[in-house]
Amino acid sequence: MIRQSERKSKEISQLPEAALKLVVYPELGLALAEFLQEMLGQKYIIASLPYGMQNLLKWLKKIALSLDMQTDFTELKKDVSYNQGKFDTAIFQLR
Repeated sequence: MIRQSERKSKEISQLPEAALKLVVYPELGLALAEFLQEMLGQKYIIASLPYGMQNLLKWLKKIALSLDMQTDFTELKKDVSYNQGKFDTAIFQLR
């Protein structure tokens, strides 16, 4: 059995391995991200958690760009568009 404190120590020791730090709540994580960038040279971005399908797609693109990833979002865009259409139809039927 792994104790909570042992797990936390392992997670902290793995911080330098991350390619990018995501700060989803600046009021909680920005100071630490700035410290890690200064001490370890680790890049970070502020990427608050997305709300909705379109914003999720923008969020993923922001992360991919920050990692210099050439990612094809074509299939994901199709899924988002399809699901958005179903959502819009359901909302229209409720009126």
